[in-house]
Amino acid sequence: MNDLVQELRFAFRTLGKNPGFTLVVVLVLSLGIGANTAIFGLIDQILVRPLPVREPERRSPPGPRAASGGVSSWPRWHSATSSGPPA
Repeated sequence: MNDLVQELRFAFRTLGKNPGFTLVVVLVLSLGIGANTAIFGLIDQILVRPLPVREPERRSPPGPRAASGGVSSWPRWHSATSSGPPA
């Protein structure tokens, strides 16, 4: 336990001697922790938690769908929904 206290004293003393380096270390760590927290929260909301709707398993992803139920290509969907230039 005494070794740990000595190591921590040495670490803080070294960081105190280089305030610019200390500032960069603190900023990089805070940005990394913040980004990690934000990404985890986003993934948790999108992929882990269920959708806040009735019967979420019956929902399909948005986008054009082919007659067979599969996703159609963008050019096919665009040509099927556009009837040419407006009159």
